[in-house]
Amino acid sequence: MPCATSGRDGMGSETLDTPSEDPPDARRPRALILAGAALAAGGVAVAGSLSPDLGGALLLAGWLALGIGIHRFGRLGVEDAREGKREGRA
Repeated sequence: MPCATSGRDGMGSETLDTPSEDPPDARRPRALILAGAALAAGGVAVAGSLSPDLGGALLLAGWLALGIGIHRFGRLGVEDAREGKREGRA
């Protein structure tokens, strides 16, 4: 099975080529998704241990951040696909 490799790491095994950084447009949606997941998990923990009202508010804020982050990340992919189609036709 063919595998793209960039060389060897310090242990002598081969490493796969991966981009070292995300495109600048993808950083903010990914950060929102990560923050939303953390808020949601924290909300569940707080609701189960300290205050159900505060935990519910944190959980709701986490869901909102997740929804916005997923929406923005999805729109980013749609725009890239549309640009590729336009460039292919021209």
